[in-house]
Amino acid sequence: MLTFHSYLILPRDNVEPLIRYVSNAHHKSFPTFEMATAYYLDAKRRNLVRIVRDHGDDLLYGPINAAVQ
Repeated sequence: MLTFHSYLILPRDNVEPLIRYVSNAHHKSFPTFEMATAYYLDAKRRNLVRIVRDHGDDLLYGPINAAVQ
C-alpha cells in the first residue's frame, strides 16, 4: 500500500498556477484520492510524469533531487 504525505497533496486551486506555463501540462479532478493515485501511477508508469522547475524553485519547493515524482 502506498502512503502519501499530506504536504504532497495540493488543493486543486494551487495546481493550475503551477502548471499554467508548462508545455502540454494537464490537471484533472477525481472523486476519490484512490482514483487520483491510480491515474497518477499509471501516467508515471508510462513515463508521462516529469518534474519541471524554474530558476529559484529550489528555495520554495526544496532540492530537485528530493522531489517526489
